[in-house]
Amino acid sequence: MYQLPTFEITSFVSQIKLHNPCFENDFQKWIVWWYAGIYKNTKNYSAPHVEVIFRELKDDGSLGERTLSKKVLIPLLGQLFLGSIWMNNRCNEAIKLDTKSFSVNLEPDNWIVRKVADYIELPVFKSYYPINVDGNSTLISFKLLNGGELLIPCQEYFSRCYGRSQEIKRIIATYSWDPYGYNGDSNPDSVQGRIFAKLREPEENNRWKVNLGKTLYNDDIVLAAHLKYDKYTQQKVKSIHAQLEVSFRKSVEKPAFIKIFPWHLGMQNLEVEGIPFEDGKSFLALRINGASDPDGDDISRQRQNTNLARENNPEGPKGGWNTQPPKTERPIVNITDEGRPDSNSEMVRLNDRRFRVLGIPRRIKDVHIDKAKTSGQKKDLPDPKGKSSSGDPSGKNKGIGDTSLGAPQIYESEGKLMDLWNTLNCMAVDEHYGKYIEKVHWYVWNKEFGKEEPIRLSSFSPIKEKDLDNYKHLQIDPLGTEEENKLLLAERKKVLHWSYIESDEDVTKNLKGKYFRGCLILKVTVKGRPIYLLEIERKVGLVKGDNERSKEKESFSGMVFTVQSSSELKNWVHLLLTELPIFKGVIAKVMVRCPGIADKYPHRPASWETWPLEATVINAFKKIGFSIPQRKFTKKVKGNAL
Repeated sequence: MYQLPTFEITSFVSQIKLHNPCFENDFQKWIVWWYAGIYKNTKNYSAPHVEVIFRELKDDGSLGERTLSKKVLIPLLGQLFLGSIWMNNRCNEAIKLDTKSFSVNLEPDNWIVRKVADYIELPVFKSYYPINVDGNSTLISFKLLNGGELLIPCQEYFSRCYGRSQEIKRIIATYSWDPYGYNGDSNPDSVQGRIFAKLREPEENNRWKVNLGKTLYNDDIVLAAHLKYDKYTQQKVKSIHAQLEVSFRKSVEKPAFIKIFPWHLGMQNLEVEGIPFEDGKSFLALRINGASDPDGDDISRQRQNTNLARENNPEGPKGGWNTQPPKTERPIVNITDEGRPDSNSEMVRLNDRRFRVLGIPRRIKDVHIDKAKTSGQKKDLPDPKGKSSSGDPSGKNKGIGDTSLGAPQIYESEGKLMDLWNTLNCMAVDEHYGKYIEKVHWYVWNKEFGKEEPIRLSSFSPIKEKDLDNYKHLQIDPLGTEEENKLLLAERKKVLHWSYIESDEDVTKNLKGKYFRGCLILKVTVKGRPIYLLEIERKVGLVKGDNERSKEKESFSGMVFTVQSSSELKNWVHLLLTELPIFKGVIAKVMVRCPGIADKYPHRPASWETWPLEATVINAFKKIGFSIPQRKFTKKVKGNAL
């Protein structure tokens, strides 16, 4: 008999409560342990069921022998994530797992979908994470460069990597394929008819254009664009409903165990949580925290709904466009699959765990062709004491509210310089910030402006030791004590070092492999006015541990400034490149000499940020009198950062 494991527990607060009689008034803790098969939903045809396996968790954190299963709608998998702990129908905790990052090759020869039965004898499944379920459930096995493999349950990959909303997963699993239209001219009860609305501008080369269906999230755009333009994506997405239909035609009583495939080619970076095995060579990933976007053409995103119309259409949605579902932080008391939502219920948006976009995000531009004069008529908010469901609304006044579930999308930091560049470019094409930020260019002193990548830096001038005597704070005092002059010599040495980004030794000994430190200077056009931002390049070190990663070793303030002419800009930047090394990058020491307005700004993250440094940018502009309002979001629920 194997020894069942004991788990460390971490907090997490879900936004839902399950309407589940087998949990009612049950103060036993249950872990979401595995996903089994998919069943046809004969009561509510707007979404299939997934069988979720729960396992008993004892008070001391050890695993019990008892298990139970519950069939839930596919959109609930984002809430019922593997390792989440449920008691009395609510989730307030989750088991803690190892976090790892991987880069996997999505070309077909580098991965395969296999059954759990192929791995059931591995020690990781026999002793640490025992799977006592039907061996037909499926995993994606990715080859790793070290000869090991990364295993991810197919339904976890589907729930986390196929768009951000659970609605797009529901559509893919529920509706049939229409091969004839991707521009809103498809059968309305097809995958394409639900995902794509009518495109309101002509197609053009080297740009993918998508008008998203009204129930989707903005962040579903990358998957939707590939579904429209990429035949490989079409093939993989189409296969999901096709596999389910083949299985359900054979029997509606038996579960379908389908294969979920990566939906694009190329490389994919993944951040996952799970269990290492084979002495760390391989990894069982039970939760996906983030992934990189696929490469491809820029994407233009249109929406058929708007929150900007000032008047409600008294006749309902016919004369106006529906608004985006509002977010909420109160829990919906009961999530049920006993019926479809009421058509007169206002849709409420609830958050799954956040999803981190790794690396450089896909470039997306919001395009506004026209604007609704009126919006859809306001509906009733769900009764906090009633039931709510997901799927296609049907009927009225049944007491079933309408909910939309999905993962808030956040972005990975790539260091202050790239974060500033990426975030400003994202803000420039954003529906809200694009009203203020018009253009973003980098500037190289005495050379050029540019907007292409890679960005270019202006190099700081190297300091000669004899130049240090021109600055009072670095002058050797003949009357000073030996200790004072010793400290001053050490400071002079640090100043000489500062201009070199990879130098931890005397710069006069060996400069091979080192280069001059630079700074990023950005010209941001805000409502027709040029504003300049400066960020100093930081030294980067490697953080050791299970997840080796680079981390900036230095901290500097940024600088925001304005000038009146190109000659002022040239002279001011030359002074900065010469003087900042003398003060080791301390902005406050030189900004007073700016011919225009200048101020320093800190880098303080905010909980509401979508992109790194979003709050920093707003604060920087405010420092010199340019006010850009942040987007309006409600406060996030504690625990969604798991």
